[in-house]
Amino acid sequence: MKARIELARIAAAIELLKRVNPERRLARLRKLILNNGGRWDLPSEARGRDGAPIYNPLLISVELFGVYAMADDVDELAKNWMRCARNILDAAGDDRAEVA
Repeated sequence: MKARIELARIAAAIELLKRVNPERRLARLRKLILNNGGRWDLPSEARGRDGAPIYNPLLISVELFGVYAMADDVDELAKNWMRCARNILDAAGDDRAEVA
């Protein structure tokens, strides 16, 4: 699957996520992904009889606007996506990459 890198949308997503409380960023990133055709590959919230997630991927990852990010810990995923997105904007010479 090929994702198109969309600099303007990446910059807008970073700006939006910057304004969100860090504790809510993952939930907001999930909404952005679901509403914009990205990919969300995280453990399911549904649990089996043993209490473990029904679906538990080996690699926790997301993709939005052509930016892929991974994490060992779900709580680090939004921060990692923002870091990857800023790196792409920096490489493209986009001034909007100057974010917290």
